[in-house]
Amino acid sequence: EMMGSGEAWLPFVGLVLAHLASSSSLAPRAVRGGNGIRLPPVASSLPSSIRIATPALARLAPRPAAPRRATRVRSSQSDADYAVIRFKIPGVDETRLPGYLGFVGLISLAANRLTSGSDIGEAQVRSEVIALTMALACMALPSIADALDDATSDQERPKPLPGSEQAFGISESLPDDAKIETAWALSSLLSNANVHRVILTRIDGTAIGARGFFRPELATASGPSLLSSVEDELRSVVGTQGFLESAKEGEILALDRRKIEALGLSTDGLALGDAQSVFVSLRGSVVLWAISDAPQALKRAKDRAWGRLLASKLEGVLPRVELTEDQRKSLVVSDQESRGEGSGRRSASQEGESEGGLAALVKENLALVRAAPLAIGFPGVIALALNRLTGIDQLTEGTTQADIAGFALAITLILSGLIWSDAVQPREPVPVSLLDDSSPVLSVAPAASSPVRAELEWAWRSLADATRCKSLAILTREGEVLLEAGLLRKRGGGADVERPRLGDIVERAMAPGGRGSYIPNLQLNSGRGEFAYLPEKTQGVLVKPITAGRRRAGGAA
Repeated sequence: EMMGSGEAWLPFVGLVLAHLASSSSLAPRAVRGGNGIRLPPVASSLPSSIRIATPALARLAPRPAAPRRATRVRSSQSDADYAVIRFKIPGVDETRLPGYLGFVGLISLAANRLTSGSDIGEAQVRSEVIALTMALACMALPSIADALDDATSDQERPKPLPGSEQAFGISESLPDDAKIETAWALSSLLSNANVHRVILTRIDGTAIGARGFFRPELATASGPSLLSSVEDELRSVVGTQGFLESAKEGEILALDRRKIEALGLSTDGLALGDAQSVFVSLRGSVVLWAISDAPQALKRAKDRAWGRLLASKLEGVLPRVELTEDQRKSLVVSDQESRGEGSGRRSASQEGESEGGLAALVKENLALVRAAPLAIGFPGVIALALNRLTGIDQLTEGTTQADIAGFALAITLILSGLIWSDAVQPREPVPVSLLDDSSPVLSVAPAASSPVRAELEWAWRSLADATRCKSLAILTREGEVLLEAGLLRKRGGGADVERPRLGDIVERAMAPGGRGSYIPNLQLNSGRGEFAYLPEKTQGVLVKPITAGRRRAGGAA
């Protein structure tokens, strides 16, 4: 059914082998910088009236336990929180407290100098210089902490707003296959990106599907009523010339309420009423809305990459709709770009690797940045103490006040440094080059039908663009290779490459009840010889069987 030509391909067990160019890159959430992919259950995404006739890999997604409603709110790879003070102060962002304290210290030093008169001793001058240095360091801590958090961990998934409820709706006018693809895409984006709800519309505002956390009054209207409510709100937006002008590059990104309103998006409705971050991807006549109720929630390139890739996939699956002349002129995204071919857009990993400014500086000097608060705070305390001991005969009220401010700022720096140092638990990934003994490959089994071939190639492009996956192989239980993509080791130094093959680890994953395995450091694993077709410096491997109902088939990483 999958492969065409009457061949029974479904009762095989598939396998995915993914490896990365840095160690621990596919680690679970205890390891920083991971890119674990969660594939949502297909059947649970559909209305009961839909007959399950899943096309291609969409039906092959694993079926984990039913998702928790309010507890599945984190995607962070690290529990580290770079905030120096952990208690809550109403109306104050505690992550910014070091900066606030630095600013208060700066004002107190200025006031102390103005009230000290003209008779200022050398001891007071030294105390003020030391305290001023630490005040400036405290003021810089929040920005550095943000950059450090971005450089070392995935963004924390924001919690849904209190009272919001899950809802799901899909257009009944779609063919069954398109319904299943749409339901899978909506659920996949909710699972893998920091979004609260996903809405799919046409360029004229017609709602195709919606899923996620909505206001209670909208959540109770699941199904056609949900789509009708969403459609009424968004139709007035997507058809405007201002919206089309903003979307000339194929997407819209607004990371806070002010930017959302500046784009002309209404914030009075039920879908966008609580929105703080919005990402819109336009592909042909398809418009995908990824909405979060937390500011800055969609700032990571990986989240936006998933949105673009799923919009491109749906544009090729959903029935085509002719664009009006104005829409065709305003949208510059070509059919070739919508399919991800030659678009010139950088992948999420490429964007992360080419960050500039403070983020790049922090990423290149992680150890130094983590040690900086301690390196300033401890010497500051010692310097203030020595200055006070050596200048006893020059002590004045102004000197004492400067010392108090300096000690308070030094303690702030020391606490921040201790928290940052405590976050250094996992070993940092070490980038390596996999190009020395490998060649790029993209090959699909000749017996694969055109839809299956397109699905497999899309799966590889998605993983390559949105994760750090460098190779992908899908095998049957009999050892036949359905897909080999990415970097494979050269055979004997020639142009040919080694073919993926079965081994003990792979066969254990294929066994009934097998759950797969993750090898975070292949170089130290005794079974590394089984993966000799991967580049020699391969760091991590994920082996995962894919199930569909009670049968096991296909794969994804």
